[in-house]
Amino acid sequence: MGLLNWLKKRFGKAPEEESPVAAFDQRLDTLGARASELRRSAATLLAARGEIDRAIASAKDAEKQARERLAQAAGRQDVATVLEADAARAVERQKVLLEQRERLESEAMALAETVGKVEAEC
Repeated sequence: MGLLNWLKKRFGKAPEEESPVAAFDQRLDTLGARASELRRSAATLLAARGEIDRAIASAKDAEKQARERLAQAAGRQDVATVLEADAARAVERQKVLLEQRERLESEAMALAETVGKVEAEC
């Protein structure tokens, strides 16, 4: 029986070739999956950008409040020192957040390029 099984495996039916319709369906499924991943990435980038924009606005507001209180604290050196430090921290936070926003923008541009490539494949 071993020889018969070997002959059946060796000289049995040739593997069927994939039909063009099945290949097209597979390609559409692949493109659909890639598009889904790109949409998720875009949604994540938009959410992160919104958070960064809110944080930038908050830092600007904190700086503004510290500067207003600093103007009111004329003559009180101890209060002025603290408020100057608060304003400096708010400015530094803005710088960091703006850098993050720039990186996010570059990632968004790369994502847009990828979307263009996927659309060109369709």
